[in-house]
Amino acid sequence: MCKRSRTPSSPLIASLSDAAVAEAIRMMQTNSGPKVLTLDPPISIENDNSSGIEISNFKLGISSEKIAGATFTLKNLSGAPVYAYAVSAELHWDTSEEGKPCRWGTFADGWFLNGSILQPGEEKQVQLNQSITPNVPSHLLKVVVKLDYAGFTNGTITGQSGAAYAAKLNENRRLQVEMQRKYLPLIQSGASISTFENQLKSEMSKEKDAKRKAALDRLQLALDGLGPQAFVQRMMEAPLVPID
Repeated sequence: MCKRSRTPSSPLIASLSDAAVAEAIRMMQTNSGPKVLTLDPPISIENDNSSGIEISNFKLGISSEKIAGATFTLKNLSGAPVYAYAVSAELHWDTSEEGKPCRWGTFADGWFLNGSILQPGEEKQVQLNQSITPNVPSHLLKVVVKLDYAGFTNGTITGQSGAAYAAKLNENRRLQVEMQRKYLPLIQSGASISTFENQLKSEMSKEKDAKRKAALDRLQLALDGLGPQAFVQRMMEAPLVPID
């Protein structure tokens, strides 16, 4: 139900039995028409006032062919900056297995090098880019949007799956701190940014472990995003929100 659309291969009808030919024709006819049969489904947002986050203006990029992404507004209602969040949307189709809607969502984490995503009172427009095409023509019965996780710089964690998300993220965050500490002596030695980048790229090209390579890549992304001066300063800071 949640699979991305794929172009079916042309069946070799001449080599099939009569029953198989009939089924192939039926499937081709099924795949040729509209897939999304409800273009204005009810959308409910499960905001919790105690979470410190408000989700609003959730809009689907919907057509009879597919759901091509979504947009929504995320607002920080708390007194502390948000450094990470996860928002999901449950798509309830009439063809879904009972109790198992298609889950769809987006996630952002600015924890590394003490990044922040939303300051108190700030809001931002979020784009959900993944496209979904039903396997068969289906009615979209409803969409339920919820905050799964939000992390704040004062250490508060909220969201319907906040604790589970935090535990899952901590593995990657520990690895990120390991990389930060590994390269900190090079930064402290006064080495140029070009020297740092050359060593980083060299290690990335040799690294075989996917998680460690991703941690190295995040160092490069942080440098590109912050610029040399801010990057060096952030590398010397301890994590604002300690890992449990």
